[in-house]
Amino acid sequence: MIIDQVPGADTPERKNRALYIQDLAMRYLKEMRLLFRGGRLTKKDKWRNVAEHCVVQLAVAEVLSDLLQLTPEEKMRFCTAAAVHDWEKRLEKKKIDDPAAATLHAQQFLDVLAVDQRLIDATGLASMSAILKGEEPPFLEKLQWYLDDICGNRTIDGKTVSDILPLEERIAEVSARNPHPENEINEHGHSKYQELQGLLRERNTDYWTVELAFTKKVERELWERLGGKARGIAQPEDVPTFLQTELWNRVNAYAAVRGHKDKQE
Repeated sequence: MIIDQVPGADTPERKNRALYIQDLAMRYLKEMRLLFRGGRLTKKDKWRNVAEHCVVQLAVAEVLSDLLQLTPEEKMRFCTAAAVHDWEKRLEKKKIDDPAAATLHAQQFLDVLAVDQRLIDATGLASMSAILKGEEPPFLEKLQWYLDDICGNRTIDGKTVSDILPLEERIAEVSARNPHPENEINEHGHSKYQELQGLLRERNTDYWTVELAFTKKVERELWERLGGKARGIAQPEDVPTFLQTELWNRVNAYAAVRGHKDKQE
């Protein structure tokens, strides 16, 4: 199963990336079962890009966990949440004959993971209300928020590809597609985020302005924790490019080991 459907995958670089992502998915098999079986995301499903986004976010989470020297327990919580943070989107977006049964089916896979729900919630709109009220989230939650904001999609040769994007580019793409996410309604036709709507009105601002400002603060904090200029990252805005380079370094290292094994065999 090749998860990373990259245009031009016949090139050695893209093949190596696809194989690395496939190996990563196999190392997080329980999480993948939630995405592809519990969430029922299949190759032909138009929501497959949600799963690919999650896997790319997982790959970057692994890189960051090691760079920041997270404890094994922190790394496990962080990476597990990164892998499955959008698992419910399929249930929300796709018409399901029996939503209750589908949710129960998915919950069985989720229970096996003992996922930290706070880290999943950190990527949702509800967390913005706390931020607007001046509450400072724990670092891991901010880190999960940041990863969700830089892991997005590019269009190459007419195909959608999951990738790491500069923060402002990613926010511009998402905000153009969904200018007012705070206006989302639930299945009963009521607003899901009434408190958030009120806070935005009180401050006479819009959702994406607040999100970009907050995420830039997180980006600077992450830049500092990574070592900033001393680590070769000229400015906070270069963190996504740095992470992309680090990920490619892992891909190349994996390919070298795999090539060596193939020669031995």
